[in-house]
Amino acid sequence: MKSPKILACLAAAALALPALAQSDGDTRNLRLSSAGESNGMEYLSETAFDTGARLSGTVQYTLIPKRMHLSIEEELRLDDGFSSFHKAYTTLGADYRIAPWLKAGASYSFIAVNSSGDGWRSRHRGALSLTASQRFGIWKLSLREKAQATYKAYDINLSQAPQTDLSLKSRLKVAADLPHNKWEPYAAVEMRNTFNAVSPGSFAYGTYTWEKYDGDEEEWAGKSRTCYGNLTPSYSKIYINRLRFQAGTEWKFRKKQVLDFYAVVDWNMDLDVDFSSRGIQKSYDNYCEAHPAASISESYYYTYGTGILTLSDTVFVGLGVSYTFKL
Repeated sequence: MKSPKILACLAAAALALPALAQSDGDTRNLRLSSAGESNGMEYLSETAFDTGARLSGTVQYTLIPKRMHLSIEEELRLDDGFSSFHKAYTTLGADYRIAPWLKAGASYSFIAVNSSGDGWRSRHRGALSLTASQRFGIWKLSLREKAQATYKAYDINLSQAPQTDLSLKSRLKVAADLPHNKWEPYAAVEMRNTFNAVSPGSFAYGTYTWEKYDGDEEEWAGKSRTCYGNLTPSYSKIYINRLRFQAGTEWKFRKKQVLDFYAVVDWNMDLDVDFSSRGIQKSYDNYCEAHPAASISESYYYTYGTGILTLSDTVFVGLGVSYTFKL
C-alpha cells in the first residue's frame, strides 16, 4: 500500500518545513531575545564571508542485501579561500532499512580541527538518524533527522561553551532519477538546531566602587564600574545556528562507483559570549579580572557593557566532490 508511505513522508516534511522557512528576522530575533535576558545587556554584531572546498571518499559494504550497510568515510575541508586545511573527518557508519520507505543509521566520527594558534585538536562525534523517503515518478523525496553529540577532547572555557555540543539536523532533499541516464541532479536544504548553547540568563553582574586612598587620584574617588560573570554557566539556550543549501549531481559512472559534484552554501548564525577562563568579563583594561567580586553580586542593576555578547553571522560558499565505492 503506497498511501501510508506517502502520507508518512508528507507529514514528516510538513513538520520540518515551518522550521526551515524561518526568516532572517525570526532567527535574529531569537538570538536578540537571548541577548536581552540579562536586563538589556548590550551586544555586538559581526558578519564574515568565506570560501572553500569539501573532498571526501567512502567505501560501503553490504552486510545484508537491501537491508544493512557498513561504511567508512574520509573527508577533508579547506577554508580561508581554499588556502588552508580546516578539518579532517574519519567516520564509521551503519544503516539499516526498517521498511522500504524508512532507514535508521548510526555513526561515529573522529574530527581533527586545525585551530589557528593551537594547532590540530580532536573531537569525537556520535550520531543517530532516521530517513524517510518516497518516490513520485522520477522524483525522489527524502527527509532526514539526525541527532548528534560532539565532544571536544581538549580544555575549553566552560564559561563560553559546553564541553559537548548537542544538536539536531533536519534535511529535506529532492532528486531526479532520470531514466536511462547516469546523472542524478538533486537539491537539499538542512537546518541545524543547537540544544545546549550558553544561556545569557545565567550571567551575574555587580558594581565595584572606587574609594580614595593615599596616592589615589582624586577624580576616581566614588566612581563605579559594573562587571559581569558566568561562574555557574547554564547550557539551556536552543536556537537555529545554521542553514545549509546544497545542489549538485551524482554521476554513476560505474556499476558500483559514484561521483557527487556539488555546491554548498552555509549560513552560520551564532550567539557568542566572551568571558575569561575564570568566568569573569573580559575588558580592555583588565579591570573586571582585577575585581572579580564585582561580577558575582546580583544586587546591582546593569549599568555598563563592553560587548560580552556577539551576534555572529558567517556565510560559507564551497565546492565539493565526493567519491563512493560499493563493495
